[in-house]
Amino acid sequence: MSSKKSDAQRQRIIDAALTLFARFGVRKTTVSALAQRAHLGKGTIYYYFPDGKEAIFAAAVQSVVEQVFRALVACTEQVDDAWEKIAAYMRGRIIAFDRELIVRGIEDDVWRELRPQADDVLAGYLVREFELLGELVALGVKQGLFELDNVRLAARSLQAMLQGLTVAAFDTPSDSTPAQRQQEIDQLLELIRFGLNGVRQ
Repeated sequence: MSSKKSDAQRQRIIDAALTLFARFGVRKTTVSALAQRAHLGKGTIYYYFPDGKEAIFAAAVQSVVEQVFRALVACTEQVDDAWEKIAAYMRGRIIAFDRELIVRGIEDDVWRELRPQADDVLAGYLVREFELLGELVALGVKQGLFELDNVRLAARSLQAMLQGLTVAAFDTPSDSTPAQRQQEIDQLLELIRFGLNGVRQ
């Protein structure tokens, strides 16, 4: 089997998993349903994922996270100002999560099942995110935009806000229109901007 065909089949399994896991959760999704959705045989599913549904779930979450993270990093590279980089990252991350909720249509009970498994997969990504936020805050200090003594604390605080918003999106779903949601994000970013202890005008 060619590498290109192999990659395509693996991606079909992941795409099928993203749809079915979001709708039914991992426990209620069968390998037969995954195979049917991906238009592949069950043997092919096990060929790529011999450890079963949990491995498929991990790969599916990793696929989405890697795609989103690459896009967010690319956004930060389009501007030079450290605050604009931070704002681009945070805005993009919030919007990306909102989009996943809408596109995937994840129900509350399914999220409660998936979240502990997702947290395990996301642990490595959160380390990378923390490092990136730390680099951006340090750049802001170097550029004279922020007056901070503790860059790591600032980065940790930014990440905690992002994680809190992720949880809040499920606990208190927003019924805002897209325009209202954008305004909410802009207001949040303004609060964060001034919370970076002495952003100079």
